[in-house]
Amino acid sequence: MGTYYIPANLDRREYFHPHRIGYGLKRNEQIHSMPSMGAVLLLVLHERWNGDRVAMIGDGGGNPNDADYYEVAQTWRDISPVVRAMMAAAELCGPGNCVQEVGRGFWR
Repeated sequence: MGTYYIPANLDRREYFHPHRIGYGLKRNEQIHSMPSMGAVLLLVLHERWNGDRVAMIGDGGGNPNDADYYEVAQTWRDISPVVRAMMAAAELCGPGNCVQEVGRGFWR
């Protein structure tokens, strides 16, 4: 299966969900997308998370500050809609990115 990752801000207790902005959860899915998740993360770091502690939280454990992937995804603030808007404003939308919600928990 592999490890799933979500970018999270440890100071603000925020995260964005890759599926909700048109990316996969696995490292290779994030790296090989165009634009890459790295470009999106740099945008978020510059625009919103500048100076904060940020980590890619994996579901396999060993995360900074013992952050738990499932706790983050269920209890921290999801800023995916904000990130989609930031991507659109910066013209970072590629095929399948900056997608809109089509139903509870399903994104296209």
